[in-house]
Amino acid sequence: MITQVPSEPIKIGFDPEQAEEKKVRQVFADDLARSLWMMIKSVCLIVDKNFERWCLIKASEIRNAPPKSLEELHGFIRRKPPYSPKASLYLSEKWRDSEEWLSRLMQAINGSPIQFEISPRE
Repeated sequence: MITQVPSEPIKIGFDPEQAEEKKVRQVFADDLARSLWMMIKSVCLIVDKNFERWCLIKASEIRNAPPKSLEELHGFIRRKPPYSPKASLYLSEKWRDSEEWLSRLMQAINGSPIQFEISPRE
């Protein structure tokens, strides 16, 4: 299965600056953590309770030692994922099956963050 790249801007149904959880506000204040959050949530809506914390930690780790290839990034994302077992069906594939998705995430790592807009819930 090929992991699809979400269309941008990604629409979210809440204002992250008004989020009740402090970690969500912290994630959205950090372009890279937000990009990780949005890309992973684009393939898996159900995540672990520590997902936001994971995004913040991984963003810091990426800044300290950026992945040099898409294959390396794929391994990094797969390592101890903070999402449901179903997500591993998307993210544990051969990295080439997720090449476009990984390429977009690599662009975010290199300074082109994932774009979003707040869209009221219908």
